[in-house]
Amino acid sequence: MSINVSNYLNGYQLMDIKMDFKSSNIVENRIQYFASSYFKKSILTDAEALLENNAVLKESCLTKLSKNTYQILRKNEGMEYLDKKISWILESLYLKEPTNISGVYSIRYGTFLEIRTINTGVYSVKMPISGSINFYYQNGDFIKSETIGNIQQMTIKPKQK
Repeated sequence: MSINVSNYLNGYQLMDIKMDFKSSNIVENRIQYFASSYFKKSILTDAEALLENNAVLKESCLTKLSKNTYQILRKNEGMEYLDKKISWILESLYLKEPTNISGVYSIRYGTFLEIRTINTGVYSVKMPISGSINFYYQNGDFIKSETIGNIQQMTIKPKQK
């Protein structure tokens, strides 16, 4: 997984996320996830997420802020609207510890996800498909995440510097 963050003088921030992994049950699948999100003054303005399985587009979600309302369009679904400002997205949890927040927005699923504190430096995010992801921090720095429950089991750790 790679997350690249670029900050610009005009107050914009771009976050690019790429994940590439293989899973095997009976046949091997190559899963690729691509996402880009744009923030201005810490508020999400645009986001796009794509999930491919063996180079076939399986999921897509577009999120766009227009006059204080987000327009959310998922693959094969109608437009939805959200009247709540988005300042935290799920991918932000790989960069910094969430303090004093109760939810994060998933640019992949186009919905808010509940986040709760499990212990000091440990947070759990309930996923819409099933299961959850636990995020671990030490002194505010991301240590690792682990999937829990009925989803693909994996642990993600940052590269050692």
